[in-house]
Amino acid sequence: MYDLVGAIGVEAVKGGLAVAAGVLIAKGTFGLLTFFGVVTATATAPIIVIAVLVLAAGIGLNRLDNTYQIKDAVIAGLKTLPDTLNELGKRPLYHFHRGIQYWVDQQR
Repeated sequence: MYDLVGAIGVEAVKGGLAVAAGVLIAKGTFGLLTFFGVVTATATAPIIVIAVLVLAAGIGLNRLDNTYQIKDAVIAGLKTLPDTLNELGKRPLYHFHRGIQYWVDQQR
């Protein structure tokens, strides 16, 4: 379960970063080119350029992930979370919900 949550979380962040980078680069590029009169406004050109830039950013982020083992570090951190909470003397997270239910019952 930790592998699934960690992998999905890291991939979601990489996807968001890739889209943001692609859109920002494309916006700056088209703004600069339009300013100089190089690009005419078409409906598909910005979309194609953004798609290519997002793909390139995604490939770059995957290489960084593979180089620095980010996904593995996140998964390892998630696996140590229950032990860390127990070492700190904290109750497991699900007891918090029971405490809220107790409080709600007392208010009635």
